Amino acid sequence: MAGYIWSQICLLFVTGDGRMADRAERAFFNAGPATVSRDFKTHVYFQSPNRFANLSPDFPHGPRAEGGAYQRKHSPLCCTAALNRIVPWYVTHMWMATYDNGLAATCYGPCRVTALAANRVPVVITCKTDYPFNETIEMSVQPVHEAAFPLDFRIPGWCAAPALSVNGAAVTLDRKPSGFARIHRTWKPGDTVRLHLPMTATVQTGRDAALGAPYDGVHRATTVTIPEENSTRGVPYASVSYGPLLFALPIPDTTDANTPDASARWQYALDVQQPGLKVERSAMPAQWDWPLKSPLKLRANAIEVAWNPEPKVPRLPLLPVATRKSPEQLTLIPYGCTKFRISMFPVTAEPEVKPSAIHRILFLGNSITLHGPKADIGWTGNWGMAASSEDKDYVHLVTSALARHTGSTPQIMVRNIADFERNYATYDVDAQMKDFFAFDPDLVVLAIGENVPALGSEDAKAQFKAGVMNILRCALAKRHPLVVVRSCFWADAAKDQMLSQACQEAGGILVEAGPLGRDAANAARSERSFTHDGVAGHPGDKGMKALADAIVQAVLK
Repeated sequence: MAGYIWSQICLLFVTGDGRMADRAERAFFNAGPATVSRDFKTHVYFQSPNRFANLSPDFPHGPRAEGGAYQRKHSPLCCTAALNRIVPWYVTHMWMATYDNGLAATCYGPCRVTALAANRVPVVITCKTDYPFNETIEMSVQPVHEAAFPLDFRIPGWCAAPALSVNGAAVTLDRKPSGFARIHRTWKPGDTVRLHLPMTATVQTGRDAALGAPYDGVHRATTVTIPEENSTRGVPYASVSYGPLLFALPIPDTTDANTPDASARWQYALDVQQPGLKVERSAMPAQWDWPLKSPLKLRANAIEVAWNPEPKVPRLPLLPVATRKSPEQLTLIPYGCTKFRISMFPVTAEPEVKPSAIHRILFLGNSITLHGPKADIGWTGNWGMAASSEDKDYVHLVTSALARHTGSTPQIMVRNIADFERNYATYDVDAQMKDFFAFDPDLVVLAIGENVPALGSEDAKAQFKAGVMNILRCALAKRHPLVVVRSCFWADAAKDQMLSQACQEAGGILVEAGPLGRDAANAARSERSFTHDGVAGHPGDKGMKALADAIVQAVLK
């Protein structure tokens, strides 16, 4: 924590880039106070954005889970010592000298700086503010005599409409690419500057791709990756900010910073579609210790959800939460005021696509969905096996039926993912299927299972289900398309059970194909002759129509 602030300050020294100060400020006002107890007698070694129980979560190395508890010291002792550097490193770098004998306000808070400016003219600048709990910094500039020099003011990246005034008169604010605005004038004793940094409550959404526990305690280099645009990797979350402050749902600590209120309710998903954020302010307390009774609060809409993470391995829900419950208004407070909290929230799902709004369909399957020509088995088609023509496979029958319903022909993407079926335990869905989900479908039809090796153990069943859930997680990553999961055409109890469970957890529509596969009239061999028995066992034109009818009926229902 202290090292991060120092590194950003050093980068600011070298580059003059205000983003480095934005990062230092964000860390200082959030992670900084959360590191230490309110009486400054105990501290944590690690901290987590979500802490709902003591000794949670388990951490990868060092003191492991014990590192998340507030104690007088932790081993190794580096954090106990570095803790005392957090405040000085921020405060002593709130002002810096510029290369042209001016001064730069780099970090904000109440302060008084004595410095030399212009031709070594002594200057005292006093800042009065409750920032970041309000939006205004009042400054008095006191050179010992009139002197011309520049003052630079960092304009945080989150601030969209900053305003500057000198002696009550507005001045044009020109924010440079560096993130600073400059006033170059002749300063007189008693001049005043008012900097207004309007804050807006915002919701940020992202995906948590951390591998998480279990850990073995071994120190390893950690790969840091920048999330790719439109990435589906990881689970969805949302956070709430106001200016530089991260906000959290507080879980009150009781007898000490390691004992949460057992009656507190914290299992909520943030309503990211209609967050309803409202700001509430009250007077600053006479003594400041980052209290639970914060003078700045946000109100936000959230939905109570069935989410009971394991304390040692707490995980967010795999999918956005689809619910019809009415939202509640939660009170959020600055992260730094909490010792137990939720700041990475599960998210609510987008409204499900209506059948009348289906314009793009993604079909993911195996040979029944799409198979190219293969001479050695006597198959010459490039469509779903074993329809007699492209327009008679279930993919094109479903597309035609939905076109009649919507009044326009949907775009379709059809992919054979038999490789996933055969390698579900190790298949990288996010990487291999990235382009599929970038298609942004309104309807996803998942028709797999026939090529999956027999699920002979509970572990194999769990791994297959997890693989299917990864596909559905990616399908639901951006919004809420209709999802149809088809059971095996050649019924298999273990595979069908896992497909059904995954479909139910994802809020999808299950289409039972097993009864259709048991009807011999639905097999292609009942319609024409084939040289390969495996091809002959695939659905023929009648079987394809039966599959299509079942899918369309389920979607429209």
